Amino acid sequence: MAGLLWPIAGHPTTQGFAGTIKYEPIGYLKSDPGGPRFARKLQFATGVTFEHLHGAIDIGCPIGTPVVAPEAGRIVATSTYPATGEHFVMLAIRPGTILFFTHLSKFVAAKGDHVARGETIALSGNSGMSTGPHLHWEVRITGVADPDFRLSWRWYKWNPERLRVGGDLAGMAAISSPNADPVAPPAQPVAPPAAQPVEPDPVETAEPADAQQFDTVGDGASIAIAAERGIPLVDRSSLPQAF
Repeated sequence: MAGLLWPIAGHPTTQGFAGTIKYEPIGYLKSDPGGPRFARKLQFATGVTFEHLHGAIDIGCPIGTPVVAPEAGRIVATSTYPATGEHFVMLAIRPGTILFFTHLSKFVAAKGDHVARGETIALSGNSGMSTGPHLHWEVRITGVADPDFRLSWRWYKWNPERLRVGGDLAGMAAISSPNADPVAPPAQPVAPPAAQPVEPDPVETAEPADAQQFDTVGDGASIAIAAERGIPLVDRSSLPQAF
């Protein structure tokens, strides 16, 4: 079945992909007739600037709710951001595609594990700087050769609502596991929709010159929440790598 499974079923989305609550950092968003398509923390030519932009999905749920793998892949990171105490998991479903989950309470899968589609990989929580128990998740995609998952916070973040099973972008090759069963063709031919001019998606060919900057905070809202609460964050430049 084409598309990503929803990592937590039966719970509401408390902030959507294009959310603009005050805690979110500046971001750049590309939309099309289907809605918000992808976003990035770094500026790109067709991106519209937002003072506050989420670029992820928040799912409100009780602490300890199972988080399942939306697609088969390998766990490349299970760690804690030293600046915020935020527990996170990164799942690589193919080279250049990372599914990122944070504010977790417990790791179920370990780094290096190969997990099946629908397998529980973690339990949701409220770790780090958070407005309440929820799962924050992102779909990070890059076209860079030999991508470094530690730099994935800089990649394009695609709207999970459109990549999920039944979404209009569910058939994207970048979100299907290389080992997934091929999708069966429809029983009856389906007429293609009328062609519409669409700008090509930007594709990176190399990391920026300053790419050796690893994320040490996690959810971008953490910085703003910490500031509002008067909680100091350590100097990011002096932190050890979180991986």
